[in-house]
Amino acid sequence: GEDLNIKADRNVLLQVYSVLGQKMSEPLFIPANQVYPLKLQNLAAGLYIARFSSGGKQYTQKFVVQ
Repeated sequence: GEDLNIKADRNVLLQVYSVLGQKMSEPLFIPANQVYPLKLQNLAAGLYIARFSSGGKQYTQKFVVQ
């Protein structure tokens, strides 16, 4: 299985979306400064968007599953 290791310097809520905006995961809470291995084996190959929320701010990161 392939994992995407996620590490943030603050507590974040992570949600994964397809590029079409379809929700692919339940919101995941990731504590600050911990490496969280996001499991990718349930996702079909393609481009996805990880949306992080922290303190009212949101930022996104695209990633590819092969």
